[in-house]
Amino acid sequence: MRTLYTVSHNNQSIKFAPSNILEEILQNVYTVISTPIYSVPLFREFGTSTTYLDTPHLVAQSKYVAEVIEKVEQYEPRAIVEEVIFKQNEEDGQLYPVVTIRIEEGVM
Repeated sequence: MRTLYTVSHNNQSIKFAPSNILEEILQNVYTVISTPIYSVPLFREFGTSTTYLDTPHLVAQSKYVAEVIEKVEQYEPRAIVEEVIFKQNEEDGQLYPVVTIRIEEGVM
């Protein structure tokens, strides 16, 4: 049986010394999906694009899902993206990604 884990785009505190491999992987996935591209000095290609901000929701969702799968595969290969869904904030209308991952076999 494979276990699935959920990572959402919310404000999490960063642990500089995660207590186990699972916590490290989940934190790395969170960092990938919550970091805007070009915002990390000396590592400008890290993160996800913000160019979808002014596009229709369905277009933005499709592009973002493809990018999340690619970026997680590139920067945290121990995690495999199973699903990306979006929750909408009723107050401001913004979409927030919720990424479901599984851990590559043999990692833990």
